[in-house]
Amino acid sequence: MKWPLISTLTLLVACNVHSEELTVDSDLPPGPIEEVIANEVGFRLRVEIQDPLTSDGVESATSGNVSLLITNRSNRSLYFNRFDTFRLGLKDSNGREFGFDGGRDATRPGQTLSHLIESGATHEIRLPAEWVPIPDSNEYRLSGSEEFGGIWYFDGLLPGTYFLRGIYENDKAKVGSWEPVWTGIAETSPYEIRVP
Repeated sequence: MKWPLISTLTLLVACNVHSEELTVDSDLPPGPIEEVIANEVGFRLRVEIQDPLTSDGVESATSGNVSLLITNRSNRSLYFNRFDTFRLGLKDSNGREFGFDGGRDATRPGQTLSHLIESGATHEIRLPAEWVPIPDSNEYRLSGSEEFGGIWYFDGLLPGTYFLRGIYENDKAKVGSWEPVWTGIAETSPYEIRVP
């Protein structure tokens, strides 16, 4: 499936922000790519960002959200670590990997752990994101922030085809006094995006 950046992008991908937590008690409708299951948990990435052109054709930054949807497919309740566990990956059509850059000067207080997610429920981590056209060039930056005070970005995106994926990784089975916390690594199938 191909999405030119000429309208609002809504990418629901099977498979790191002022964040907002949301739990959905029923299963989500199927997305265009099959959900990725890792250690009895399903992962999807939803990206909603308007295209970088205004109605009169003037280039401008446009903002939206990137949401990680984590569905507990196991038969037990689980917590999920939200601190530095989720990142994006991006490749071009030649297989070149773009660096997921960013960082933070200081750590801001935030929600480190989800509440207890029951079997069949979905936890959402929402991150602001935006397409930013670089002045006097045909390049774009895809960038955003995260709830603990950091920023992230991909630079140097020229017109062409790109493959976006999400990566979630946690090796802490206990956070503070809370357990069980899901552990493992999940990586989405690539999703094709065309930058005109």
